Amino acid sequence: MEQGGLSLAEIQEIPRESLTLVSGPPGAGKSAFCHQMVLNSIAANRPVIFVTTEKSPSGVKRLLKEKGIRELQSEVLSFVDAFSETVGVKSLDRPDTICADCADLNSITIATTRLQERTRQESILLAFDSLTSPYLFCGAEIIKFMRLFLAKFAAEGNSVVALIDEGCGKSEDFVAMMSIADGVIKMETKENRQLFDVVKHPKLRPTRVEILIEPKARMKSTRHFDPSVMKQFTKSMLGRCEDGAEAVGSTLRGIPLFASVSVDDLSGLSRQFTRRRYRKDEIIFHKGDFGSTFHIINSGVVKLSIPSEEGGDVFLTQLGPGDFFGELALLDERPRSATATARDSTETLALEREDFLDFMKLYPDVSAGVLAVLAQRIRNLNSQLESVILFRPQARLAQTLLKLVSTHGSVIPGGWKISIPVTQSELAEMARVTTGTIRRLLRGFREAGIMNIENKRYVIYKPEELRRRAAMGGSRE
Repeated sequence: MEQGGLSLAEIQEIPRESLTLVSGPPGAGKSAFCHQMVLNSIAANRPVIFVTTEKSPSGVKRLLKEKGIRELQSEVLSFVDAFSETVGVKSLDRPDTICADCADLNSITIATTRLQERTRQESILLAFDSLTSPYLFCGAEIIKFMRLFLAKFAAEGNSVVALIDEGCGKSEDFVAMMSIADGVIKMETKENRQLFDVVKHPKLRPTRVEILIEPKARMKSTRHFDPSVMKQFTKSMLGRCEDGAEAVGSTLRGIPLFASVSVDDLSGLSRQFTRRRYRKDEIIFHKGDFGSTFHIINSGVVKLSIPSEEGGDVFLTQLGPGDFFGELALLDERPRSATATARDSTETLALEREDFLDFMKLYPDVSAGVLAVLAQRIRNLNSQLESVILFRPQARLAQTLLKLVSTHGSVIPGGWKISIPVTQSELAEMARVTTGTIRRLLRGFREAGIMNIENKRYVIYKPEELRRRAAMGGSRE
């Protein structure tokens, strides 16, 4: 079934002199969509340059053959192999292929230009499957690459289609990529439906096309590597191969969520994580963003909040090393329920949805652990709501300090110390009071000898008095 007055064939037709970006979560069918575009171009005797970053050219050819393609001359279909060299495996010596490095955008530019000169034809389709890996290696440099090479290549009378996994990086980078593209198509697969959102297009009006598909026809992620390839890919991504994987595995072993996982399986899982680093106050994702990654905090602090109608943020919780977030969007495939912000320089270990769900099926204890954490977070939210309704600001401040002690506190001679820096405005946000009120309350706590502040870190000298004040109800001030 197709809706919106457009056919799928019209969407798959990429106009000349245009750059089209196809986005969506892993498993949405983007690669199959791209392969069909390639087949359509070949059927029209239009030359194709296929840039491979997710698998080898032989793997792409095998998939195309399954759809009916025959052996073709190199002037019709040629490849830039930006996969084999990147992961450290030998590339087959083929006349239709030039190798490049996925982590070196300049090498991809040179290889593509050489193939363009070799074909000596016009109106080439450049299929880039996909930009995700180059983006993970090169970051925002991919935006310059799109503007100075892909858009230029299209403007010379050619067509470019580039795929990217939505949610693979910073939202502002993704917005910049969409602004460069002449066309943007968003894809997703839900149950027995495949959805195509034409966000913008040089010839088609914005619309949505919905295709009914048989369950067996649902596209799954094609990102499968054998152990030797995965080992080399880990080396490329983490820069230390086994050392990097072992460091991730060591981090996972210290997290109660993975306590039931065998050492061998945990070692295998660690190779599927990627490191993500964020600056202080950098947004990791916004409420409403589509999410395809589960994060474990390796270092730093992350705040979860939701925007308020007044324009500020409503604080939900603060997480530290060993805590995880982003699991809700992975379980129900709905947009992010909160905004995640790095409160300090932060590093997370990110796992893609498909790998996360497969691992949960293998280890029911991990599933139970995730559910237990979700249940505790619901209890905490209920407790916060109860605190706002029933307790005075003084009690809410005391409760907030006790929660910080429970999550980030350590015992010192004569009391407790909260190990993470917390500003007064952040503390006011957590306690649901104004900054003026928090200053007055903190002054009273210090004068009573309950606590002190040292380099934005709170030291509790009278824990029992703090507990007593946390239990104070009564009328709200």
